[in-house]
Amino acid sequence: MSAPDPVFANPHRGEVLLTLGQSQYRLRPSFQALAEAEETTGSLIALIERAGQGKIMIADIAALLHACAKAGGHDVRFEVFSEEILRAGLAAVAVPTQQLLKAIMGGDGDARE
Repeated sequence: MSAPDPVFANPHRGEVLLTLGQSQYRLRPSFQALAEAEETTGSLIALIERAGQGKIMIADIAALLHACAKAGGHDVRFEVFSEEILRAGLAAVAVPTQQLLKAIMGGDGDARE
């Protein structure tokens, strides 16, 4: 069995790389991904405010990261993705979540899909 192709993130598009165990995901904060995440988490502004207060919930993190992973080209079911988060531990998603929220607020990403 050959190793999977490496995954790269383009910071100019606001992309972030997430490693969960042996899996790597390119998180792309596209408009569609952010709108999908808002359907689950509510307002992204409120989500960012909760994160700044240390009140972000794991369900919110998983929903945001999953939506952005799908936009990054990864076809993974939410149940599988969220289990990978739990296996990897919350420390594995802390920095990538922070980077993603910063990219969303900064607006430095490329709007092209």
